[in-house]
Amino acid sequence: MAHKTVIIGGSAAGAAAAARLRRLSEQEEIIILEKGKDISYASCGLAYYLGGEVPLRQNLVIIPPAVFSERYRAEVKTQCEAIHISPEKKTVAVLNHQNGETEEISYDSLLIASGAAALRPEKITGITLPHIYNLRTLPDVDSIHEELPKEQSPSEIADVLVAGGGFIGIEAAENLTRKGFRVTLIELRQQLLQNLDPEFSGLLVRNLLKHGVNVKLGTGVRSFSLTLEDTVEAVFSDNSKKKFRFAVLALGIRPATDFLEGSGIEKAANGAVITNCHMETSVPGIYAAGDNAVILKNYSNELTWSPLAGPAARGGRRAADSIARSLGILPDNAAEFTGTSGSAIIRVFDETYAFSGTSEYELKQKGLQPGQDYFTSFVIQSSHVSWYPGSQEIFIRGIFDKKRGTLIGAEAAGRKGVHEVINTLATVIALRGTFSDLANIDLAYSPQYGSAKSNINMLGFTAENQVLGLGEYLSLTAYKALDKKDYYVLDVRNREEVLKYRIPEAVNIPLAQLRERMKEIPKDRPVIVICAVGVRAWNAAGILRGNGYHSIVLEGGATLHSMLQGS
Repeated sequence: MAHKTVIIGGSAAGAAAAARLRRLSEQEEIIILEKGKDISYASCGLAYYLGGEVPLRQNLVIIPPAVFSERYRAEVKTQCEAIHISPEKKTVAVLNHQNGETEEISYDSLLIASGAAALRPEKITGITLPHIYNLRTLPDVDSIHEELPKEQSPSEIADVLVAGGGFIGIEAAENLTRKGFRVTLIELRQQLLQNLDPEFSGLLVRNLLKHGVNVKLGTGVRSFSLTLEDTVEAVFSDNSKKKFRFAVLALGIRPATDFLEGSGIEKAANGAVITNCHMETSVPGIYAAGDNAVILKNYSNELTWSPLAGPAARGGRRAADSIARSLGILPDNAAEFTGTSGSAIIRVFDETYAFSGTSEYELKQKGLQPGQDYFTSFVIQSSHVSWYPGSQEIFIRGIFDKKRGTLIGAEAAGRKGVHEVINTLATVIALRGTFSDLANIDLAYSPQYGSAKSNINMLGFTAENQVLGLGEYLSLTAYKALDKKDYYVLDVRNREEVLKYRIPEAVNIPLAQLRERMKEIPKDRPVIVICAVGVRAWNAAGILRGNGYHSIVLEGGATLHSMLQGS
């Protein structure tokens, strides 16, 4: 009798597992249970379908259920929701939404790939009213699409609310703006994308504002109500109110694991299923992968919840490998799931933002101290050599473990080459590489693509200088919080640069004049040195340090200061 694997969920993890398992075994009986009508669709493309960048709905459906079933000889049961698991009987209770009937399906191996569901907080009065939508599934985007006018003239442009400053909210805000709507984007926290440091989040806010998105931070929704014009009125946490044609909620997600109650499967505090490197749960024969699972970090020995498509697809594949290993189809030394660094990237209008690994926010939440437990390095570099046409600035920050020197977090922002930078840094994080590895890594060079000393090398050089005691750096956020009377702020840019943008508290002494005018600089307090991006400031700081001064370089220099002034 054939071994039977039942997979709950047909999206990234479930579909990847089914396809892998079929490739490993022609004899396996595979059943996919999917609550919705579609499997294996690109949920990450929903916002781009709204904006018209993805022109057709069918472009989002990677493989229709019937095609998947035929290609992989798997029984795909759509609109069939798992409502209970009985490990002792090895059965899944399934509600068929087409006929309302419930049946029990037996299994030999079970994969939980049920994903996550959008949050819709009941404490927000009126949240179930018409014209208020989530953006998580194909039915969600279908509902929003019905609100979009077929041909929108300037007189028909309307206000739209997007609540939530994560990836989905930002993508919705961008694409609805492209569609011609006046978008208000609100976020309850004080910054967008919590994994970014304040400076990078500030660049993102600046970009959204530049393109007409009204961004309101530290703001939530208290209630919704319908108006006589058949629109919705939102009352915000600051007691202000505004009418909108419709609202899109992107308030976060939660693991879809309620049906596991009473199964004995161990879950984390947020409800996600705890797994190991084989994607095994606490119950033998039951595996989990995708947005419903807690998995390992690849740069530490901790568990994390990382609801992203990449870890889901890889986790599904590894779960299938583990099932095959248990059947003797794969050897015991078959690859394990090595975890995730939570690498993510988003394009917003003409700029890109990305991160991988831990964030400084996460480290501080754990009680870790900068300078004692970890340190950060920041550089502004060109996407390729500045003398070759088309070069663009990239802002890069690395977070390093103080004791081991390993890269544990990274972020990047810019208009060009950001994906290459973050993917390289994500690889170093996954391999637990150090600042020395960054400094020495040998990357391909041609003027069209990079520099002889790549932006990755430069991040490594900067961190190396900090470790060797050759440089001390200060973030712009920390600089803004300082009482400037306790410091001497020195701007070493040329006079022409200062005339274009002046930092009020800074005294201008160009780098070329520094040695001859050094007596003008007091030694009774630290000197914060500023240039355009940090290179000349580092040179000046070295000169000052060699002459008995306590010098500190401002990360990002006047470039970042000018971009984020007032933020």
